Amino acid sequence: DKALHKIIEHQVTRDEADLQRVDETLAELEQRYGLTSADFWSRFQSGQMADTADFMEWNVLCKTRQRIISRLQILRHRDPQE
Repeated sequence: DKALHKIIEHQVTRDEADLQRVDETLAELEQRYGLTSADFWSRFQSGQMADTADFMEWNVLCKTRQRIISRLQILRHRDPQE
């Protein structure tokens, strides 16, 4: 149980650091284009945004952010007794 707990905590720490880096990059894109990531995502998914390199990266970062958040939710709410 202790080993599993340590592994989970290590992954949580790594994911939190990754999330911070993604959030910093998203904030730069939001500042540059004057859009929130939520607004960008909605517009990009509906085809209202061009397929530029920045927008493709922004799309990937939005997806990455959501995957990290989902993984953190799972890891933080995992019962080590299961």
